[in-house]
Amino acid sequence: MSEARVEAKAHSERLSRKIWTRLRSGLGSLDEKLRTRPGRLLRVRERLAIGEKRQLLIVQCGDKQLLIGAAGTSLSMLAEVTPLAKPEDGMA
Repeated sequence: MSEARVEAKAHSERLSRKIWTRLRSGLGSLDEKLRTRPGRLLRVRERLAIGEKRQLLIVQCGDKQLLIGAAGTSLSMLAEVTPLAKPEDGMA
């Protein structure tokens, strides 16, 4: 790989880390805002830490719920989640 490509890749990785760091630092306050502000399109319904710098989130977007994986500097939509129906009284 040429020196220019290596340098460009390194720059891209540094920029990605900076963006991810800023995103992660604001995620907690964003999470609270999304949970509490009425009329918002996006809401974080659940968050589960599954390791260092790794978590699963269930995000509601309109009428859809999405399972999002966050690891290191990446976010991935893992699946669309169908909400579980609550069992009716007397039924188990």
